[in-house]
Amino acid sequence: QISQVSGQMLRQIDADVASPTAALSPVDAAGKARAGAKGSNERVKLFVMQDEAGQARLVYLVSWLAASEEPSRPFVVIDAQSGAELKPWEGINHKDATGPGSNIKTGKYFY
Repeated sequence: QISQVSGQMLRQIDADVASPTAALSPVDAAGKARAGAKGSNERVKLFVMQDEAGQARLVYLVSWLAASEEPSRPFVVIDAQSGAELKPWEGINHKDATGPGSNIKTGKYFY
């Protein structure tokens, strides 16, 4: 039994997405997204998304933990038919801040 769903439901997408079978393999999609970048914890997911023009597209969402000095988890949307990069973004959200902290061993401190 489904108790909760979220997101958008796209209807009548058969004109936009002729087949649910991708022309590109998950391995090839990851290779295009990473373009030689090293890392670990790679994730590749096939799904349908609606682009800015309102057209449904079969795409891969590729992400990985980049091997770099600064923490980075790049995300890239790759067209599953053409292999084109549609949208990249950084997945690690962070903000420099200060504030109080503590635990049983250290006691209260300000960082």
